[in-house]
Amino acid sequence: MMFNFFKRNNNKATSRKKDLDREAIQKRGLELAEVTKKRDAAGFPQQAKSQEDLTAVMYVFTDQWDYAIMKIGIDVPLLDDGSLRPSLRKKGFLPLNDSIYIHINQVRSVDLEALQIEIVPELDRNMLRNLRGDDVIEKLQHCREEDSNIFDIDRACVDEIRAIIER
Repeated sequence: MMFNFFKRNNNKATSRKKDLDREAIQKRGLELAEVTKKRDAAGFPQQAKSQEDLTAVMYVFTDQWDYAIMKIGIDVPLLDDGSLRPSLRKKGFLPLNDSIYIHINQVRSVDLEALQIEIVPELDRNMLRNLRGDDVIEKLQHCREEDSNIFDIDRACVDEIRAIIER
């Protein structure tokens, strides 16, 4: 369930996150939960309708925090010890660049020539409505094509995307 993201990992933390610990991740989670409460009070509920809504379908790695983005569009902070990115590749997550990964079942189309990927409209709407972390929003907006559900792909990721799609 969602709280599994807060489990303590005994592996060594990456250098950029060496000062983060379970308590820091929980604090960040509580900060984001406050945003959710305020949105709910303002009439913008973020309730999951099924267990599937709480499935991680995207991962975003920012300078300080790493996030799993649930199908409902909510960002959940997590602590990565450096092993997450390689495991994502094996689980069908496509790298858009070195800091954004999306599960192949959330992709509507891929154009490797134009270096663009279109995500399913439902996930895009959910993210636009429910993302809470400014750093996540900024990271995603940076590679989004204007106000569309199309995102740019880093040229360095093309061969890897092709290999995952052809499996």
